Amino acid sequence: MENADSELHKPWNDQVNKAFEREKLIAEKLRSAEAFLNITANGRKRLTADISQMKVDGRQDEVEQLQAANLEAEKHLKEFQDIIEKYKFFVSVFTGEHSRLQSMINLDLYALLNHPEKRILHRDRIRPIHDELSVVDGYLDDAASTIDMIDNQISALISLVARMKEMAYELDGYQECHGSSADEGP
Repeated sequence: MENADSELHKPWNDQVNKAFEREKLIAEKLRSAEAFLNITANGRKRLTADISQMKVDGRQDEVEQLQAANLEAEKHLKEFQDIIEKYKFFVSVFTGEHSRLQSMINLDLYALLNHPEKRILHRDRIRPIHDELSVVDGYLDDAASTIDMIDNQISALISLVARMKEMAYELDGYQECHGSSADEGP
């Protein structure tokens, strides 16, 4: 009977463990996204400084081109940062909720194994735990979908930054005036 009771809990333990793995993956992607965001923001700061110098040099047409790209990057970065902050919070909530559910399942299993006379009572408690876990898993699905959106946003930003660097190199005299500083961008 004890093995049967252990098996009763196995699907929910497996579900919780799977959820933890997904949480770790999402948290890792968020850390990578944040790192990319910081690199890109630093690259924009350098580009802004270059634009200021180009204004001093009287290169107005080039300044306007780079400023348009810079504003586009700023908009993307702000949207990207908002998404990251939102889902960092959600991941912390998911982790806490799954830890709580895991503790409840472990307590039920302990009670089933050590107090067989309460077996039915504790089996009845498993259903609401499972229902809660399903709800939290649904939220995690939403987070995973948004992580895909973050991945797409990273790709868009990489393309945008690459285009900005190409524009800078193509502008007449840019490389000569600024040396290797453009190479330091993201």
